[in-house]
Parts: sequence; C-alpha cells; structure tokens
Amino acid sequence: MRTLALVASVLVLSVGMGVGQELPEPRQLQEALDDVGYAELLKAAQLTDDQLSALHDLQLRLGMDAAVTPDLAAVLTKLLAAVLSGMSPQEAQAALGDQQQVLQQAQQRWQQSLKSCSDDLLKQLSAEQQEALVWFGSPAHALDGAVGAVAQARGAPDAQWNQFRQEASRAISDMASQASPGAGATPEQIVQLLDAARALDDATFEAQRPTLAHQWLPTVMPAISQRLQDPQFRQQQLAQVCQHLLAYPRGPALVQAKQEAAPAQ
Repeated sequence: MRTLALVASVLVLSVGMGVGQELPEPRQLQEALDDVGYAELLKAAQLTDDQLSALHDLQLRLGMDAAVTPDLAAVLTKLLAAVLSGMSPQEAQAALGDQQQVLQQAQQRWQQSLKSCSDDLLKQLSAEQQEALVWFGSPAHALDGAVGAVAQARGAPDAQWNQFRQEASRAISDMASQASPGAGATPEQIVQLLDAARALDDATFEAQRPTLAHQWLPTVMPAISQRLQDPQFRQQQLAQVCQHLLAYPRGPALVQAKQEAAPAQ
C-alpha cells in the first residue's frame, strides 16, 4: 500500500543520523550491499565537494521535514498493530477513522518535501552528471559490469577466453531478457561483441572502454536504448535516482564518509 510505504519512509528518516555521527556497522549482509550500491551511485554522479555538501544539507532538511510527531507516531502504532492482527492495509487504514487525516497530511508533507529537495538537487547537477545518473538508474548500467569483466579477461589464454565469452554471453543475454523482454541480441551476437573488444589493442581498448557499454546497448537491449532517448522517460529516471540519493536511510552518513574519504590511489 503506497500510503504505508511512504509513511514508513518518513519514520525511517525521522530517526536518521545527524551531522558528525559515526556510521553504524551494517546489521545484515543486504544492508552492507545496499550501502555499496549507494556508494556506486555517488561515484557515478561525480559530485564535487560543494555538491556533496549541498546533497548532505538537503538530506538533513528532508529528514527534518519528515519528522514523526507524537500524533503521527500514535497513528502509525495503531496502523501497524491492526495489520499485524490480520487486517489488510486498506482495512487497517479505514479503521483509523478521523485519524486517517493525520496519516494523509504526513504523506502529503513527505511527498512535497521530497519533490522540493529533489528539484533543488537537480539544479546543482551539470548536464553530464544528469546523463550519468540517467544511465546508472537504467538496466543499461549492468553493461558497465560486463565491460569491466572483459577488461579483466581479454588478456587470458584462448582456452580461458573461450570459456569466459560463452558464460558471459549467456549471462548478458539473460540479463537483457529480464530487463527488456522481446527482441534482443542472441548469445552468438554478444560473443561477436566480446571478441571484437578483445581484438582491440590495449591502447584502443582503454580509449573506447568508457563508451563500450553505450556502443553495445542498441544491439543488446534495443528497447532500453529507445527508452533512454525518450525525454519523458529520462526525466522520470532522473527524478527517481535523485530521490534515492536523498531518501536512502543511511545516505547522510555515507555522503559524509564520502566527503572525508581520501581519493583512491
């Protein structure tokens, strides 16, 4: 239920980490992997120090705007108890009676604050950064990993390369089918792309490496390639990624850690 999901996000943000608070250790593997994914997103955005500071300020503003009041906490407790007792979310919300208004107002505040913060974040980003976030938020981003795998395997002996390319082509084909059902590259066509990348000399491969995934996209995921040319889809994609940057529960502490981290050597 959308209302429950949004208010749950409000609750998480309201108890988020403040400025200067040390990042707690992840409690579960999935939480740690989610943190790595968020760090990847920050890397893809290539935010300047000033932009990181602006993002952190917006995250804190969003957290303050989403604070859970005592009235809202009481309604959330009642709603949760009703669902745990066996009611459907719709039944539980209907049982709140006039208290639904508290929930609806919290939802409205959350939506308005998230949109406002997202709009302000977008104003901070260059066209190149926006392009990078649109790509990162789409299924096409998975092809970057495939290019990285090729970079590691292309120097292997022929026997190992042949095994790699067969496994990689099947994995990429399966990934493309899940992301964009319908017409797409066959494993054989993907093998041709992999072999062509391996055949490049080292200097040419390194020069083309940043754009190889983009070159492969029309062949491997033609439907995704077309959608990425649709301005409306791109705008929706960009808004979703910006909202994730802002609303990820451990985001403020991770952004602060990013600001304090030494550049990789």
